[in-house]
Amino acid sequence: MSTRSTPVTYDYFRQRVRRFHRSDLVVALAREAVALHRHEFGDGPDPRLHEATAHFSLAGVAIAALRYGNDHRKPGATWNDIAELCALYVNVYEPALDQSPIDLRGLLHRMAYEQFPYQISLMEQLGRTTALFLGQRATCDAAPTHADWARVLGVGLSDFTAIGFALHVAALRGDGILSRRELASPNWAPVWSQLDTVGSFSEVAAVIDRFFCQTVDDIRDQQLGVTDEYAKWAFNPLVAKPLVELDSDRLVAPEPRLLLHRIAPTGLYFIGLDAFGAAFPDSLGCLFEAYVGAQLRSLGRGSVSPEIVFGKPEQKTVDWFLVLDELVVLVEAKAYRPIEATRLGVGEGDDDLLSKLGKGVDQLQRTYQLLLDGRPELSHIPTDRPIVGLVVTLEPFHLANTLIWDQALPASDIPSAIVPIHEFEGVIGAAKDALDIEQRIQRALTPTPPSPPSLRVAVDDLEPMPNPILDAAWARFPWMPGDE
Repeated sequence: MSTRSTPVTYDYFRQRVRRFHRSDLVVALAREAVALHRHEFGDGPDPRLHEATAHFSLAGVAIAALRYGNDHRKPGATWNDIAELCALYVNVYEPALDQSPIDLRGLLHRMAYEQFPYQISLMEQLGRTTALFLGQRATCDAAPTHADWARVLGVGLSDFTAIGFALHVAALRGDGILSRRELASPNWAPVWSQLDTVGSFSEVAAVIDRFFCQTVDDIRDQQLGVTDEYAKWAFNPLVAKPLVELDSDRLVAPEPRLLLHRIAPTGLYFIGLDAFGAAFPDSLGCLFEAYVGAQLRSLGRGSVSPEIVFGKPEQKTVDWFLVLDELVVLVEAKAYRPIEATRLGVGEGDDDLLSKLGKGVDQLQRTYQLLLDGRPELSHIPTDRPIVGLVVTLEPFHLANTLIWDQALPASDIPSAIVPIHEFEGVIGAAKDALDIEQRIQRALTPTPPSPPSLRVAVDDLEPMPNPILDAAWARFPWMPGDE
């Protein structure tokens, strides 16, 4: 087995992948991904034969096999073969090394957006889907209703989420392989019978085919969208539809984790955009703002006040004020998404990130200045205690708080941080019973170079606790096989 560590071109990696029987290789990759999942869930030993064998590299090899391989090769693919291909994938040449000086921001962005998503637990996002899209609907008149989602998806949104979770369980139980006949059999009938908006398995099958499954030809027909230099970091079609049809019965999930991503808010975003058009991002912004407010109220500490709008021309404060006994937290909610150029680490992505996150930081600073100026409209927000700020984002903007962005983002006169929603939810859950939460938050957001500010640090030494809103959403979920 060769696990060379010298850089290779993407074309060299691609040609090595093409040496293998496509279907056999993809099935073997799925089996390895499932083994990694089971180990992460405490249900088996660590199966990795090489440090390069990880979820992101398995997904990268899988899409190369599906896009460029064929079944006219010698059958079989061993674990050693997988380790070698993953090592080659990891060592595909980094274009930043050709630049002088080295484009550190681009290099780190490509690394982060390729690897970090596989390090985030997606299980809580199942609850967030319902809690965000339906739980906050009453506050946002323009947002899609339950009936709107059912019309688009063919089933209710909660049932759509349940179907995705069931497919994930099936993939884990089948070593990455799902059988259409098995899913339609009496063995699975008790599962589908728990769905409120499903009358027969044919409706489930239609959802699977439309939103979760694609053929090899579908993948091969999609344009790469980037030059070979950035081919490794191009959009992976498995993120959009995680199941691939092997034959009339068998479906393979090369990376089962992506089944959960499909039913998370970030996975549903493009379904909503296609179905509801350009108005959908605005309605999502309204829903997300309301959701962040609900999270703040669930903390059960202090008081929570909404955005204040005043004056001519109209001025707006941050979306939320959390007033605690010894601290005021200014909170701005942003449902923005990193664009493809951000994930690729190229210039247009830098400009987009600065524009999106810069607006949030600017809003913290403007609101802080309004408080210092003693604006009467904000007189109910105290200024006799420390003030800090948070920009909470629906999707992670990796590295946003680090030194590579420190000089690029607007300056703020208060300790602040950009926080992805999964981190925010985790802190809310853990902080509920912390008597010194004000001091913890202030310390966490106060920079101590070279360490960047991080809200998560406020609860790192506390017992992780369920987030109350997500916990309630899970309690309403029609649980699938595997919860025994």
